[in-house]
Amino acid sequence: MRVVSSRRLRWVALCGVVGSLGLGGGCTNSDDLNSGVSGLAVQIELTNTATRFANAGIFFRNVTVRSVDPVEAEATAGAALGILTLPDPIDLNFNSATNQFETSATLPQGRYLLESIILIDPIFKDGTSSSSATCAEFLTAYPSVLDSISLRDFGREVIIDVSQGGNQLRVVVDGAALLTAFQSSWTCRANCIAGFPPRVVPWCIQPASDSQFDDQDFASLAPTFIQIQ
Repeated sequence: MRVVSSRRLRWVALCGVVGSLGLGGGCTNSDDLNSGVSGLAVQIELTNTATRFANAGIFFRNVTVRSVDPVEAEATAGAALGILTLPDPIDLNFNSATNQFETSATLPQGRYLLESIILIDPIFKDGTSSSSATCAEFLTAYPSVLDSISLRDFGREVIIDVSQGGNQLRVVVDGAALLTAFQSSWTCRANCIAGFPPRVVPWCIQPASDSQFDDQDFASLAPTFIQIQ
């Protein structure tokens, strides 16, 4: 089981992998790049992080884009390009004092459609229980979800214009809204039920495994917890 708070971030210079330039996965000396290549700053901010869980967070793994320029799109066979090559994902730890992160990628100048944001390993454990009658508010721990979650709906079409000068992609993650979306994406009884014999605090059937988590439901709620600025 991966514990979010134990992760250590390591930031490195990042390079985009773009078939039209013949770039490899490693960083290329800027002298070897043509004049049509520019940097893209990627900023991530986690807000509204107060929850009832002592162990709460999610990892930011990658961003993929797709060129809307016909020439570039043809050169890359219309494929989505993963623009971040982090040795470790970015730890969005809800209980950490660090809530802003910045890194960069390199792309040919042009216009790109934001294809997806990849999140992995949401973890919400060691929580306090509420006397509320809803299942989501009663559970104190959710099973670990180890699969990647691809977010593709951002409430609007996001075009990234990479040109000479300052280029920026800013992603703001609302922690409380993400938790709400996460809790609603589990197959769980809608309401807590009274124990037997009768108990003062009702109980709820806890999900047994991550097979009860619907990543597509969670991804469809991305516009409620992610803003692209």
